[in-house]
Amino acid sequence: MNALAINETLSSHRYLNMGISLEGDHDCNLINRSLCYTTKKSLVVSFWRESSRDKWLAKNILKLFAEDHFTRIIMVHDNSSWLSFPNHERLIWIHVNAQKRFWYLKRFLTPPVLKSYNYIWVLDDDIELLFDPLHYEYVIAQLNISLSSPGRAKGVISHPITRVNTDFVSKIGRWTDFVEIGPIFVASSTAWECLWHYMSPFVGLGWGFDLVWCKLLAHKCSLNTTIEQSCAVLDIFISNHLSEYISSIAAGSQELPAYKSYYSNFHTKKNNIGPLVHNLKIYFSYNKTRQ
Repeated sequence: MNALAINETLSSHRYLNMGISLEGDHDCNLINRSLCYTTKKSLVVSFWRESSRDKWLAKNILKLFAEDHFTRIIMVHDNSSWLSFPNHERLIWIHVNAQKRFWYLKRFLTPPVLKSYNYIWVLDDDIELLFDPLHYEYVIAQLNISLSSPGRAKGVISHPITRVNTDFVSKIGRWTDFVEIGPIFVASSTAWECLWHYMSPFVGLGWGFDLVWCKLLAHKCSLNTTIEQSCAVLDIFISNHLSEYISSIAAGSQELPAYKSYYSNFHTKKNNIGPLVHNLKIYFSYNKTRQ
């Protein structure tokens, strides 16, 4: 709180220890305080700039993440204007020029906000999802997965462990000790609330945090889990990284010292630990009409 210069009185006022939602449909005020709390939705966060208009995610986000189940936040990090974006008013826009994703996440996805949502989806603008997000949430809820990502099919990768592993597709996926920070990850709100406290407020890209966050979840967060069952890659759910290169390598490497103090005790080995399940029973038990 000191690093973020948050007013002490404001930060300690937790509205009866309940979450503060970002919904705009309700008349949240002193009289109707209950409308300020949980939404029973998940939060979707993406980071856009002028070139994002032509990306798959921008063209599909409203359909893919329906407002009945998701609150959508777009964080714009250049001087582009999105007022003409179709159904502009149905998304939440946060515009701070020349900032990056983890700068936003640390300042805007704070614990009181996180308490209001089921899961937090964090997506780069160059991701393509070939599955129903509600189906994905159903599976990770059944398996109590704190932090995960879908399997990566097409596109450039930084870490081979993120690529779809055909040996585990029939087992939904695999427990791992590594989930990459981009181009997509999905965290339970309780997991992300804990990780938020370990995030440095002095970095933007977040490089290096994914080298330690799975073990931090297992050893530093009260999630009733172990490193063997904290993080996962779900190979049966396919995503594509629609980019031919990985940007900002030089800038990212400058951020590595932000988490250096954790490396000796919490550094990942990038291992597959084991299958999530031994059949697809949970996967096929999903019924969208009941969700």
